[in-house]
Amino acid sequence: MVKNFTTAAIVFGTDKSETEEYQFFEKASKPKSVYRIKLINKQRQVAYSKIITVSPAS
Repeated sequence: MVKNFTTAAIVFGTDKSETEEYQFFEKASKPKSVYRIKLINKQRQVAYSKIITVSPAS
């Protein structure tokens, strides 16, 4: 099954040598949303995270 992803946000990294944490918040507009992270390093190599499904808290 092919999923069509759209950009939800763009978060820029830093040049710090220690581990960084990033957060993204979005108001739930559907009963279930599917996400993955597209990572692009300084050499412009692309990698994708695993796909996760998120449901709003009830």
